[in-house]
Amino acid sequence: LLIHNLPTSLNKTFFALIDLFLSLYELFLVIYILISSFTILILLIGCFYRIFRVVNRKTKVMSYK
Repeated sequence: LLIHNLPTSLNKTFFALIDLFLSLYELFLVIYILISSFTILILLIGCFYRIFRVVNRKTKVMSYK
């Protein structure tokens, strides 16, 4: 009876491992998307801050001496 159920058990174990790896893939994909979105947000804030500093600088005309 034990040897008779072995292929079924191995098949279920194999499909459970495939499910686990697919779930880990999706989890890492979500983590990557969140981290990259956070990085993009930081870079955009820095970009707009630099543009704001250039627009609002004290000397409007550059002097070339």
